[in-house]
Amino acid sequence: MVSKLRACCEQLSRWGNCKFNSLQNEILGLKQKLSSISSTFPSANWEEFRVVERYLNVLLGKEEQFWKQRSRVASLKDADKNTTFFHRKASSRKSKNEILGMTDLNRCWQTDLRLVDTIIGDYFYSIFTFIGQDFDKIRRVTNVIPCRVSPEVNENILKAFIEADIEEALAVIHPTKALGVGGIPAIFYHIYWGIVGAEVTKACLKVLNGGDSVESIIKW
Repeated sequence: MVSKLRACCEQLSRWGNCKFNSLQNEILGLKQKLSSISSTFPSANWEEFRVVERYLNVLLGKEEQFWKQRSRVASLKDADKNTTFFHRKASSRKSKNEILGMTDLNRCWQTDLRLVDTIIGDYFYSIFTFIGQDFDKIRRVTNVIPCRVSPEVNENILKAFIEADIEEALAVIHPTKALGVGGIPAIFYHIYWGIVGAEVTKACLKVLNGGDSVESIIKW
């Protein structure tokens, strides 16, 4: 599944770059055409001007929607001339979220992405394990905490995950937030679930129920 998603992501990236560059060139061409038509006033062909203007507005709407998705700003609507804001927001978010390096346990600054990945993985592994913990102290604390989970509730919690659980989780993810592997947004899965759903669900259930490692997915 990971190899297929990676290939799909690479193809979409190439297509997107080509399409967006083409879109920008087309917008520039239409603006120049409008300027050329209006410069012939008063003998300008205003019917042609209106046709070109309508088409330009369609392309500008597409451009604005593109940058809105890149910025992941959900509080503003598109079609309100927010393209510049969305562009700046996307650029600012990328600059703010970019990890240039991390300090390892030996207090050495590491910039190699593979080492950074290892540092992050080791950190979360350590905080979610009991390595070096005093189990007697933990038991003394937990023994005085009233039990709030009944056997019936616990049995329900321990049930194996099913396909409906995966679909329900996907349904509540914002279309352009919480990017998946390879930077693919949830909207991709929302739209093409009929194509990729079965294989993605199978991979998720293998991890959740079968104990398969998510390392290959995380390290994509």
